[in-house]
Amino acid sequence: MERILLKYDPVDAFLRDLKGKRVTYVPNPGNAGDSLIASGTYQALRRAGVPFDYAAVEAPFEHEIVIVGGGGNLVPLYAEARRAVERGLELGRRIVILPHTVRGNEDLLARLDPSVTIFCRDPLSYDHVTRHSEARAYLAHDMAFHLDVEEFDHRCAAYTEMPAVFNKILERNPSLAEMMTRRIGVFMRGDGESRQGLTSSFNADISVLFEFGVAPDNAEKSAWGLFRAVRGVEALTTDRLHVGISSTLLKRSCLLHDNSYGKNAGIYHHSIRRTGAAVKLVTA
Repeated sequence: MERILLKYDPVDAFLRDLKGKRVTYVPNPGNAGDSLIASGTYQALRRAGVPFDYAAVEAPFEHEIVIVGGGGNLVPLYAEARRAVERGLELGRRIVILPHTVRGNEDLLARLDPSVTIFCRDPLSYDHVTRHSEARAYLAHDMAFHLDVEEFDHRCAAYTEMPAVFNKILERNPSLAEMMTRRIGVFMRGDGESRQGLTSSFNADISVLFEFGVAPDNAEKSAWGLFRAVRGVEALTTDRLHVGISSTLLKRSCLLHDNSYGKNAGIYHHSIRRTGAAVKLVTA
């Protein structure tokens, strides 16, 4: 099964040039959406023949090349990706930042010279980076789009404990269990990125419920849970970007609300709408 978006992405070509070179991969810690990003990245690295060692932000960066995982972390709300880049600079490593939404951080961007490569996952981020930095910048797609779903499902078949884990989460979350029965999902976030505000208890933030980590096995288990919830409904509403991307990958109908700083809208227009998926952006 081919990846759903495009046959060419500049990340693919870049990683192929690293074939055989061992790298340090520093994913963003976070929810199941970050785990889906990490799962797509692990597939992309394996396809390109790039051996890697997983590292947390404060762990030793043992290799010359440090790949900072993609996501929405280079914005003022968060600090992990910024810290990973700062540590790479302190250690004199060659830094690669996988597709990110970038806002603010002008002081950090000003420190990045052409030895740094940064991929941006929407045009606004690309314009921001090129305006404030001398880093080599490219416009690309979120790393979740690098996931081959068939290959992913095949790998996850080995995690035989996961159906029982999913059922236990259903037992603890009656709203999610009801959604699986009614096959209608309301998967909204309740943090600082939300524009909506939760007005109903009939909600399940599956990105948090299936937050198991971003190390290789845990990332796949977390993304499996995310996919299982999305597959369990026929239509859903969300303001979680990677629930919307999961709907795209799994060909589910979805209403995707924008988040507080336009991340979802940017990636919808740059990537999701190009797939022809039944995902509709809601900006009001």
